[in-house]
Amino acid sequence: MSLDLRRPRGFRDLLPAEAQAREALLARINACFETGGYGLIETPSIEYFDALDAAGSAHRDDAFRFVDVDGRLLALRTDVTIPLARVVATRFRGLDAPFRLRYSAEVFREQESLRGNDRQFTQIGIECIGPDAETADLEILQLAAAGLDAAGLDDYCIHLSNSTVMRRLIAVALAGATDGDSVDALAADDADDADAAYAAWRAGDLIRLTELVAAAPAAGRGAASALRALIDTQGDLSLADRLVDAVDDLDGQARRAMEGFAATCHGLIDAGLDRHFRIDFSVAPDFDYYTGLVFEIYAPAAGELLGSGGRYDTLLASLGRDLPAAGFVYAVPRLQRAMSAGNAAQRDVLRIAVPKGKLFGDTVELLDAAGLDTRGLAEAGRRLQVQADGVEYTIAKPSDVAIYVSRGAVDCGIGGRDILVEADFPLLQLADLGFGACEFVVAARDTDTATLDEMSLALGTVRVATKYPRLAQAHFDARGIQAEIVKLNGNIELAPLIGIADVIVDITQTGTTLRENKLRIVEHLLPSTARFVANTVSARRDGRVMELARAFRRLTGVTHATQTTAHTTDSTKGE
Repeated sequence: MSLDLRRPRGFRDLLPAEAQAREALLARINACFETGGYGLIETPSIEYFDALDAAGSAHRDDAFRFVDVDGRLLALRTDVTIPLARVVATRFRGLDAPFRLRYSAEVFREQESLRGNDRQFTQIGIECIGPDAETADLEILQLAAAGLDAAGLDDYCIHLSNSTVMRRLIAVALAGATDGDSVDALAADDADDADAAYAAWRAGDLIRLTELVAAAPAAGRGAASALRALIDTQGDLSLADRLVDAVDDLDGQARRAMEGFAATCHGLIDAGLDRHFRIDFSVAPDFDYYTGLVFEIYAPAAGELLGSGGRYDTLLASLGRDLPAAGFVYAVPRLQRAMSAGNAAQRDVLRIAVPKGKLFGDTVELLDAAGLDTRGLAEAGRRLQVQADGVEYTIAKPSDVAIYVSRGAVDCGIGGRDILVEADFPLLQLADLGFGACEFVVAARDTDTATLDEMSLALGTVRVATKYPRLAQAHFDARGIQAEIVKLNGNIELAPLIGIADVIVDITQTGTTLRENKLRIVEHLLPSTARFVANTVSARRDGRVMELARAFRRLTGVTHATQTTAHTTDSTKGE
């Protein structure tokens, strides 16, 4: 048998030149953290999976899992914060806080095939455990900037937000929370809309968040208005006092959190660091355990998020020791790529992905109405890229728009919600454009009058043919129906007629094709229209993206918040 010498997918060899550069980079950053009073700590690469699960790791589903000879379920660590919290809760139990810890370590995450994601990467970061929020928040932000300075990265920006403020305003707006209520108690009390809105903010769907906030009851309209204003806010640290005023009479907990946030901003100004920081309430936490300050790190030379962090006051309590804590991490491979790219200036052209096919004509009209130079775009012929005044258009297959945007190959683009949902790549959904309307449906032969529940009872497993396996599986899982998904690439309507599936999941505009092929709609899943989406980094470093989003909303008459953050598979606290 021949030996397979290939590297496993998602892992890479680090050759001497790159390894030496990484070693030097880590040494500079570690020296900075050590000077700040942070002691080095190392934890095993393997943890009991129960610890990840109990601590609410955002990446527990991505963990490499295996069973040891004792029958215990183990996992390779998916981040370092939870292992360090375990050490503090157990090994440091007899010691008095505070604890200031630094680390550089490999983390591991299982990733789907054919998505181009690493499954092992290096992180370096700090955790400040025990000091009060006012002390620790300012300390870790100053060290986040100092570490980048030590690395030699001159041009960077750290975007600040606060998850407590957002969560409280959502609860007040949509669940009728009062100052004495805890958000967790509300969640147990049928606060479905509030939960959905908070999840939409975290997952990057501000379109959905705005829809939910727009339906706030009369008692919550003040908080709803403040929410919309916060998501619309991007600016320098001098905005902090105005934001305190904006939430002053709405909720005591939100006001106190915002006052603490403003105090941190003033501390950064006093330290002369304000040029590197920006208030940006579109930044959302990637992890369940974040409770206050959250932040993300960007650089013009890099098309990727370089680092992230925040406050997580409940994590230690979930492991048996109640201590406040905050920390951050740099993604070392991304930081190294940014260093190699140099401190580049913002590019001159805005790169936009334009979809081929049925959305193309409406897209060109909208771009033209927004004031962009579209000369040559409508007559592009076989050209796949068109240069215009200040813009570079990439004409893409609709199914590729999401990955182009997510990977930073373009700054922004337009794609149908159907494609975006199925692709499930991290990006920013900025505006619903209203055209290209269709909907996802489940359809069966018109001679079969059974509901999906009746099919499930009769068949045990429902066979489903679709071009959208991810969406179809999620729908049937949510319905509690056992399904066998068969992926087809075309002529989905044939599947029930020739007996390879009981139902199909597909998109339809009028239902005519279904009727002509003797199919009927069994269930409606979700509507789909064209959406304007952007790369996280591009939207935050290039104001033209946000300007275009606002222009599109004016032109289409659809009101949405100006931006959102990526789902956290793109957060470097979990890279």
